[in-house]
Amino acid sequence: MSTTYPPNHRLMAARRDASWYSYPGRAGRYHIVAPDGIGSLCGVQMLSADGETSTAIPAARVESVLRCRRRGCAEAWPAPIGNDN
Repeated sequence: MSTTYPPNHRLMAARRDASWYSYPGRAGRYHIVAPDGIGSLCGVQMLSADGETSTAIPAARVESVLRCRRRGCAEAWPAPIGNDN
């Protein structure tokens, strides 16, 4: 998977599609959205049920404890913004 982003790209993070889980509210950690907008840098499928990563937020806003630590995502996380306890 290519990790080349367009110029001035804002790094975004999202939780995986958990609509098919028994308990869909437990989506788990945030992953860095790949340049294609479909997957994550660690390989997790990111498409939501409506076909969008509409729940994506700026990656710097994700607290450290909620960040994916798999290879790909782990190396891409920016410094957190604000209080990161």
